[in-house]
Amino acid sequence: MSNVKDLRWSGLTQQMSPSLSILSQDQKDILINSAYEILERTGQRVGSKEALDLFRQAGCRIEPLDDEGEKVFFPQRLIEECLRLAPKRLLLYDRNGEPTLYCEGRNSYFSPTSACPKMWDPYTGERRAWKKEDIGNATKINDALPNLDAMFALGSLADDYGFDCFVHEVHAMMLNTTKPIIYLSNDVPDTKAICEMAAEIAGGWDQLRERPFILQYDEVLSPLKHKNHAFDKFMYLAGEGLPVRYGAFTMSGASSPVTLPGAAAQSLAEALAGLIAVQLKRPGTPFVMAILPGIMDLKYGILSSGAPEYHLFHGIYTELCHELRLPVMATAGITDSKVVDAQAGAEALWSYLCAALSGCHLNIGAGSMESHLIGSFEHMILCNELIGGVRRFMQGAPITNTTLGMDVIQEVGDNLPNAIFIDRDHTTEQYLTEQWQPALFNRNNFQSWTEKGAKYTHEVCNEKVKEILENYQPEQLPEDVQVKLEEIAKDATSEETLAVGKTSKAKRRRKFRSM
Repeated sequence: MSNVKDLRWSGLTQQMSPSLSILSQDQKDILINSAYEILERTGQRVGSKEALDLFRQAGCRIEPLDDEGEKVFFPQRLIEECLRLAPKRLLLYDRNGEPTLYCEGRNSYFSPTSACPKMWDPYTGERRAWKKEDIGNATKINDALPNLDAMFALGSLADDYGFDCFVHEVHAMMLNTTKPIIYLSNDVPDTKAICEMAAEIAGGWDQLRERPFILQYDEVLSPLKHKNHAFDKFMYLAGEGLPVRYGAFTMSGASSPVTLPGAAAQSLAEALAGLIAVQLKRPGTPFVMAILPGIMDLKYGILSSGAPEYHLFHGIYTELCHELRLPVMATAGITDSKVVDAQAGAEALWSYLCAALSGCHLNIGAGSMESHLIGSFEHMILCNELIGGVRRFMQGAPITNTTLGMDVIQEVGDNLPNAIFIDRDHTTEQYLTEQWQPALFNRNNFQSWTEKGAKYTHEVCNEKVKEILENYQPEQLPEDVQVKLEEIAKDATSEETLAVGKTSKAKRRRKFRSM
């Protein structure tokens, strides 16, 4: 009892926040050292001429491999030096230049994913290809949802434009949200056009560098191969002083060992190769370690996002990045389910809870269904609700004089047998901050639920989607900025540019399809 009194008298706050720890210190050391060994002894294929020149100048051993690249071996001294140079946090701003995402410590932020080839039409129920208007609508919905912190396109304009025209995806996002934007791009010209649009919004290149609100997404061609255009893109971004996100799209059992420790060590080694290239290009460039922790289900031939191993892989990789004190991005919220049902809710919640408990900084996946094959606005609504609940859970139960409530307990005890807590000032003052209130989930009894239409969760999600699309208006950019963005997007996808883009992309696909 003396401890309680001391606590009350001192005003000391004791934080009780949940967390997840999978690895011991020895296990983290083993996996990190194994990644170093892969970098130093196994080597990785690199084709980017600029990156190869940097690696050669830094003392890497380089051996001929094939017509697509050379094999690079990274000495441990170089790995450790580049880790020392890399910033230990990433701060992303919103479109208006306000600091928004503090990627450090155990902070967790959430957004949709991108590149789902199909979508569920919220009005017709049709499973169809995306149009640019749909990317804008997804962005508008995301902008209206308080628990989605950044925007990623969710869909792909491949069918609408004849190839993956990412400039137009980013254009649609920039017009419909003030939140930070994660984006894909085809090549360096694509990346330049997107950065030009961002600089136009920010008020100039210096302002964009000082307060970046865009972050590019790119992936390793696992196992142990780096796409030339991917390295070239983040060589360009590093040269411009903009943050880089790079990492492995690992499929355990296909493009990495089926065993999670091996998959984690390989994935870490692949991402670190990108970090080394970026730090050699421009020391101190913010770099986000990333993983899409794929689990290849050999029975069904799919990349499962709902598998328990998926979330375990996610947690292991996050812990390794925390150990290296680097910002980390992974996936969360993606489901193998085809519709918004119990499976979709269970898999997304499990995913979000594990991500938050692990302290992964950036988590993409809201709206992605059928193992990343279809995008759903309704699923975005569901994910927003789930994240809200997870965030309340992660707040824990801080112990203060107020939350301990010894005075109100004594007050009720002094007025037994008829006193209860419901009519006490302590209850009315603390209720709304102590208890999370759902915006979507229904807590009515059966009779009340029936009288209000007996609506299932997917129906309520659909109604919310329509309400946002028909009533919500995101903050608009100045008209002159909108005109400039339109010009940049059109210029980046002129007939000549489209022809070159199709040819180069088709060539890349032919090169890597059989690997």
